Amino acid sequence: MSINRLDAIAPAISSLDAITDQVLPIQVADVRVARELMASVAGISARDALHAALMRHAGVERILSLDRGFDACPGLQRLG
Repeated sequence: MSINRLDAIAPAISSLDAITDQVLPIQVADVRVARELMASVAGISARDALHAALMRHAGVERILSLDRGFDACPGLQRLG
């Protein structure tokens, strides 16, 4: 949606479904951690902060992403 490529949504989701083992649920504690990240990590978006919070909760330290917003997030390594 952010790049106005509505035609790419279905194929992208299908590709992600093919490589995803688990989808993490969002919990209230994750939202609170995301809020803390937004206050302490310069320029992090709300979406990136929530992803980072979920990753912390699950003990995930690496993310495959082209989004450079994760680069400033302590404890995470962006692959991409």
